[in-house]
Amino acid sequence: MGIVYYYIAGACLTFFAGHYVANTLYSILLYWTSLSLAAVSTAYVLKRPSIFRKKEDGSIPFYIRWLFIPFLLGAQLYNVWARKNDSVPAIQKIDNNVFLACRLFHSDMIELKDNGIRAILDVTAEFDGLDWSANDENLDYLNLPVLDHQSPTNEQLIQAINWINKHIEQHSVVVHCALGRGRSVFIVAAYLLSKNKDSSITQALEAIQGVRKTAGLNRHQLKALKKAHESGVLNINNS
Repeated sequence: MGIVYYYIAGACLTFFAGHYVANTLYSILLYWTSLSLAAVSTAYVLKRPSIFRKKEDGSIPFYIRWLFIPFLLGAQLYNVWARKNDSVPAIQKIDNNVFLACRLFHSDMIELKDNGIRAILDVTAEFDGLDWSANDENLDYLNLPVLDHQSPTNEQLIQAINWINKHIEQHSVVVHCALGRGRSVFIVAAYLLSKNKDSSITQALEAIQGVRKTAGLNRHQLKALKKAHESGVLNINNS
């Protein structure tokens, strides 16, 4: 939950800066940034990714985007920079027909096709998903919104592993978050555990990290995955 403290600090600093800045325009921009970061902080404290109102097709409503523009702009710039300077490819194959990736762009379409990927599982809450349905690319898309550094719910896990299992019988599936390091790793690890009941969490993560060196769960995510695994939640419905 450490990241939330940065957002809270940012909200407070920009609020006070807005109060003391004499220029009205700068003051408005700082207050806007403060409001945006305060809303994000609230989402993290309450564990409510739904604050972004991201729909099943991956779109975020216009009015929500306006509220979060300062946050979204900062996150966008950071993620573009991080992807450009990442030490691993954007899209990597982890298991039979299962790929893991960072945030996808239209420029990734050729690579998706080359790898036979016809299904996309997006586990971000804070970004608009690409309008795959409008591309006439015959891609299946599912969004399960999860906040960065946090974990999916048991309901999301069950839906995710069954959705992946359904699609890999016909084509490849890619699971992505912002950088392909945490949330998407959680989902792929859960899927691997659901397919191999004798496998341990350590083995599942080592299998992923053997391909994607930057993959890793924080301690809260690791605890959540362990709890889900031990409770027997990670079961595929074959009916």
